[in-house]
Amino acid sequence: MREEADLRNYILRRFFVVLIFVGVMQGINNALFARLLGPVIENVFQINGLFDGASIRESFGLLFKTAAAYIILMLSGGKAYGALDVVIKWVCSNEIVKYVSDRFLLLQKQNTALFLLGAFCCVFAMVVLWLAPYILAGLYFSISVSKRVKKMEQKRLCEEKEQEKQKNLLLSDIAHDIKTPITTIAGFSKALAEGEVSEDKRQEYLDSIYNKSMQTSQLVTLLFEYVKLDSAGYALSRTKEDVYELVREVAAGVYTDFEERKMSLEIDIPETALYASVDKVQFQRAVRNLLANAYKHNPQKTTVSVKAMQQGRQIVITVSDNGNRIDTDVAKHLFDPFVQGDKARTTGKGSGLGLSICRKIIEMHGGHIRLIQYHERPDYVKTFEIKIPLEGNRQ
Repeated sequence: MREEADLRNYILRRFFVVLIFVGVMQGINNALFARLLGPVIENVFQINGLFDGASIRESFGLLFKTAAAYIILMLSGGKAYGALDVVIKWVCSNEIVKYVSDRFLLLQKQNTALFLLGAFCCVFAMVVLWLAPYILAGLYFSISVSKRVKKMEQKRLCEEKEQEKQKNLLLSDIAHDIKTPITTIAGFSKALAEGEVSEDKRQEYLDSIYNKSMQTSQLVTLLFEYVKLDSAGYALSRTKEDVYELVREVAAGVYTDFEERKMSLEIDIPETALYASVDKVQFQRAVRNLLANAYKHNPQKTTVSVKAMQQGRQIVITVSDNGNRIDTDVAKHLFDPFVQGDKARTTGKGSGLGLSICRKIIEMHGGHIRLIQYHERPDYVKTFEIKIPLEGNRQ
């Protein structure tokens, strides 16, 4: 959608450039015709004053009608009777008819070949002068748009190659993340089955098997959600919802998680209602993933702030904290799948898919998400900012 909008805006900009170019060139052409080509044609045809005040397009019409009247008189032997007289007066103005009638005998006596050659050259010059701006503008427009489309196509091919590369990396990371807990489960299960675990260690092994099973299940669930959102044909199920209330519900649902980790959760959401067309389940999942990311990857006593507000025709939701900064290298690709994977797998705090799912959901709502890190702000270290349009009409 964004590429289509960019191409549409580019075409509109080039179209306005073409219109301005044609308008300016036509003004220049009319000036050249009035001062140069027009007087030459009047001298060749001895029709002084016929083109006074006329543009090049109007003059071309006058010249064409003059030629038509001359041909009619020539075919009728110099006089027009009956139907021919009606036709010539209907096609041409009285001024042209008078000129042709007065000049016909003189024109017949002149060298017809030179006269026709001069007439052809003058008409050709007028046509070229008249059509040149349109031809040049058309060439410029077609070439510039073709180059733009070709550039977009090359960009699309590069993105497809990059996506293919990311998919391969994704499969590798998935295999690693699933293999690690399964290996632990298999080893501990075998040890329990063969009676190699003492009674005082038995519960510890069972707890570890359960935790690893839940970790694997959570990873598979997240992976399923990620693939579902990325699959062709998937569409959001939109309904009219109070966005403020949806964010408030998510914050209330994770409040105890923050308390367990001895972290503070501050909520700043207006009491008024703000309705928009959103997918309730997916929208709340995106906000929940941000809050889960906050309490999983920050130390105890961290303060997390959730705010929601309206800015113009946009809904802005921020999740800020005064916890840990994110390394610059990681922050550049933070919303790509498994970017946090290595660190998350080491600490056991996440899969690296949560923020990727969050970005997909927000983009499907026609919005965007970004990370803002502060250097000299005492209250917060970083902020995740979500912006979606109130219209909610993009997929």
